[in-house]
Formats: sequence, structure tokens, C-alpha cells
Amino acid sequence: MKIQLLIICLLISITGMSKGKELVYPVFTIPDSLKEDANMVVRADETVLEILNEKEAVRHNKVAYTVLNKNGDEDAVLFQYYDTHMDVNITEASIYDALGRLIDKVKKSDIYDQCMFDGFSLFNDARFKRITPMCSQYPYTVVYEYDVKYDGYLSLADWYPLRGTKISVENSSLELRVPESLSIRFKECQLEGKHEVNDGMEIHSWSVKNMDAIESESYAPAFAEIIPHVELGVNRFEYEGHPGKLTSWEDLGRWCWELVKVRSDLSPERKAEIQNLVKDLTTDAEKVACLYKYMQDKTRYVSIQLGIGGFQPFPASKVDEVGYGDCKALSNYMRVLLDAVGIQSFYTLVHAGKSALDPDVDFCDQAFNHVILTVPLKNDTLFLECTSQTNPCGYLGTFTSDRNVLLVSEKECKIVRTPAYSIDDNLRESSSIIEISEKGDAIINETVAYQGTRYNNVRSELRKTNDKQLEQAYKNARLSGVEIESIAYKDEPDRLPKATRDMKFSSRRYASVMGKRMFLPINRLYRSTYVPRKYDEREYDVQIRYPYTDVDTVVYKIPEGFVPEAMPEPLKIDSKFGTYECSVVFKDNELVYTRKETLSKGRYAPETYDELVDFLKKIVTADKKKIVLVKG
Repeated sequence: MKIQLLIICLLISITGMSKGKELVYPVFTIPDSLKEDANMVVRADETVLEILNEKEAVRHNKVAYTVLNKNGDEDAVLFQYYDTHMDVNITEASIYDALGRLIDKVKKSDIYDQCMFDGFSLFNDARFKRITPMCSQYPYTVVYEYDVKYDGYLSLADWYPLRGTKISVENSSLELRVPESLSIRFKECQLEGKHEVNDGMEIHSWSVKNMDAIESESYAPAFAEIIPHVELGVNRFEYEGHPGKLTSWEDLGRWCWELVKVRSDLSPERKAEIQNLVKDLTTDAEKVACLYKYMQDKTRYVSIQLGIGGFQPFPASKVDEVGYGDCKALSNYMRVLLDAVGIQSFYTLVHAGKSALDPDVDFCDQAFNHVILTVPLKNDTLFLECTSQTNPCGYLGTFTSDRNVLLVSEKECKIVRTPAYSIDDNLRESSSIIEISEKGDAIINETVAYQGTRYNNVRSELRKTNDKQLEQAYKNARLSGVEIESIAYKDEPDRLPKATRDMKFSSRRYASVMGKRMFLPINRLYRSTYVPRKYDEREYDVQIRYPYTDVDTVVYKIPEGFVPEAMPEPLKIDSKFGTYECSVVFKDNELVYTRKETLSKGRYAPETYDELVDFLKKIVTADKKKIVLVKG
């Protein structure tokens, strides 16, 4: 049948060409291996990037995507960001059927051109052009051709031939042309290119062919870390009249400092006020905490993304006047406040985000998207997140912890690492007393504490009214027939923050009753339920970025006359990934259940993945066990 179909397609192809209509990317020419586990095939992705001088560059793109099913529609959308330093010209957008025959050409009036509204930027000059192909017959192919002109650039986008999971690549290439006098830096990751000099131009080119689609894997490193790519970096640049070098982190820091240092003004009246505010405090740590709270109470965060404003903060005096600013402005404002009382601090660039890639220490590039403040003290160093009005002083959470950052100052610019939260820091600890009735209903008094990055689990609840806290508690309830009598939170906003919730509630049918026996689940409040699926062949390393510890103690007060008939044996599991232990003890008509689970930070070989799955599966199985009580 496949052979007959191929013959028919070839005849159609020959007929089409005989009429002068060349078929464009017919689907039958795609190798079967590229269709396997793929929603879309990149038929061609040709990029030519030409650096004209320190300020100007042109990028030409021609791409062809074959969408195999509806799950690939979103991947075939053309989305091109631009701002006042960029000009985007889309010259072709055409849709073809499975045989490569033209279905439609997208008109310029169909190109969506809109301001990039992110919901939090007060000023933003970013825009985007978007084309969404409209085709209901699969497979289909879309071809785009467009140019992007740059009038000012600070960095070059790294080249990733593979765009995501469930996408395969037939052909993809990058050609980079740059004057020999400017030169360029690059780092090849699982790729090798061709490099030559011709007529005063450096020409660098990379290409890939027939890359199979990859599957998303649980506990895998960041996507950008595991696929072949090329990191690109400029040596010299000019952005809005501000020339700079990027051959080292020191260069980038110096360029940023030139933008920051001229925004350090603060009125004498304000300086006198804050000096008076800290005059009775004895340590620098106390003064930092005091001024951090002052800054939080006085300001709020808004994003500013206009031209050089994407890199240069508002003047400190302006923030002081209007009471708002972006991460750059608020961090700089806090720096100026500390300087006014004689405490040195560093404006600090960071790539923020829970799963953000670490900047490569050995390859300088402007890959940062956020600014915090670093405050070195006598025996310690504080890192301050200045965009939050509620953050505890010195707390970073998963947003900016455990990664390389760039300190910027007049005397020294260097890469340092923000602190990581340990397995003991990230603690959830609960203590519960549960009274079980003869019908199996329960009255529960629970106290649970969240520390370290686990603090984020309840952080938003701390600022809510009690009615809103109750409303959220009902939404989060994992038991049936829940009635909440009371709920209260206690906040300990320290550098290693901790929040404690006390809740009293009832639940119907907590345990099930059959005749004279009662079946009591040992862990219904904090039962583990997640087991990642196994793969026929694990491709990538296993990575656990954020370790944690869970400790639970439950005292069950069982009905009069009931005694245990069967109880789970104590269990202890040791694994390279963590530990688990639990036990149940019966004494004085009470059952005491204890549980401890840890998951360790680390990166492990792909072949260890099944061991991780088995470890997590054993925990889920252990948490499901029940105690059998019988009425004497």
C-alpha cells in the first residue's frame, strides 16, 4: 500500500512539474524516522546573520515547517519580537498541502502586529508580529521568509536548530558573516562548524540534518542544556550611543556601571532622614534590614522596557519621588540608600527563574534578565530581592538562588554565586492529632511549618484575610466532607523564612468501616502520589535541582474498644536520590505514625532514572498502607 501511494505521489509530482508548478516540500519526501513521535518537521531553517558594524546587523530567515497533526499547529506559528532598535520585514508566508501544492498566501493585512503587553510593564516599546496558519487538513506545510534589521545590539541570539520536543529537523543551518576587524566569539556545544576568512570577512557556518524528534523527560536538565547549539557573543558593540566591549565579564560590568553610576543622586533631606532612621542601630546587618523594610514600604515594582531603559535604571531621586521602579531602579535605589549610611553594596545582574540556565562562567554574554543587590557584611553576604514588598530580607527562593551572577561596581566586576538552600533548609514539618469516631469520621488539629523554598507554598496566604485563607483551604482540601473550624498563619520572615499554619477541621469517612473492622489509612494528609513514568530508553541525565525534607507526625486517637489487628511494619528506604522511613506505634489507645522523606540535590547518569522511579513508587506504595482496627 505504501509503495502504491509513493508511486501515485510521484506521478502527481511529475504531472505538477510538467505544468510548470513545482511542488514545495511534499510530505512523501520526509524520511519515516523524522515522522516518528513528531508533531512537526522542520523541513528547512536557513538563517544568515550579517554583522555590518558595531551597531548594525541584518538577519535573513527562510523556514519551512510541515505540521503532521493538530498538536503541531502552535509550533508552526511565526512569532517575531521587535522594538525601536529592530525592523521586521516579512516577505513570504505561504501554505502548501501534503503534496506541496499552494493552498494560500498570507496577505500583509493578515499579519498580526501588536504591542507586547506583559501585564506588568508600565513603559514598554516591545512589539511582535505574528502569523497563525489556518489549515484544517493535515499534514500541511508553511513557508516563511523574513528579514530583521538591528540598529543597536548588545548580544546575539544563540543558535538552537531543535526548537522543542516532538519536533524533528530535516535541515537547519546558520551562516554568520562578520568583518574581520570586529571578529566574533562562539562556543560550539555538540556541534562543529566551518570557519573561513574571505575578503576581510569571517564566515562561520553550522548545519544539521535529520535530527529525530526528542521526547520530554521527567527530571531532565533544562532543554537548552541538552540539545546541540552554538553560543554567540560579540566583542564590541554600541547601544543608543553607549559603546562597549564584551570580551570578559569585567567588560560587561564596566559598561553597566557607566549606566548606573550617573543615577546615584539622592536629596540631602532624604539622606538625613535615613541616617536618622538607623542612628540607634549597632550592626550593619540591622541597618540593612531597616532600610530594606523602608524601601519595601515606600516603593512598588513596575517594569520599564524602553530603549536604553531596558538596561539603565531610573535615577534614585526619581524613584524616591514617584515611589515605583523596575528591578534595576529599585536595586539601584536600595544601593544608594545603603551608601548614604556608609554601607557598600553591589548592583547585581542575574538570570532569574526557577529553571533558568546558569550563565557560562567561561563565555561572557548578556544573558541576564533581572537585577538584585549584593551586600557584603563583615562575616556574611546578603542578597536582596528589591522588587518584592513582602520578601524577607536576604531571602531569594528558587527565583535567584544557587546560580552565577555578575557583581557591578566602580572598582570590581566579577562573577559570584548566590547561596543554595540545603536539604535541611527546605523543610516541611507537620504535627497532627486526629480523633477518629466509630463511624470513621475525623476531627483534626494540624500544625504544619514551611521553611526555606517551601515557604513559597504558603507565602501568598500570609497576606490574605482570614476569609480568603479559609476559601483557599477548602480549595486545597484533599479529604472528603471537610468542614474547617479555624485557620491561622504565623509568619517568621527571616533570611531563612518559616511560616506555620494551624488548622482545626473535620472530615467525613476519613476511615472506612466494615462490620466490626475499621480500615485507617496511615497517611491521608501528606500522602505522596507522584510517580514519573518510565521510558523504553532514557536519553538524558537525571537532575534534581531543589532538595527537600518532609517530616510528619500523626497521633490517632482511636475509638474506645478498638485495637489494632494489623499494622504496617516499620519501613526504611535508602537511595542515592534520598531516604524514606515510617513507622506506627500503638500505646494507650493511640496510634503514633511518623514519617520522614528526603530528596537530595544532584545530577545522575541516565541509566539511574529507573532507580529514581522505583524509589518514588515505593514511597507512594508505603503512603497508601492502612491499619486494620477491630472492635473487641
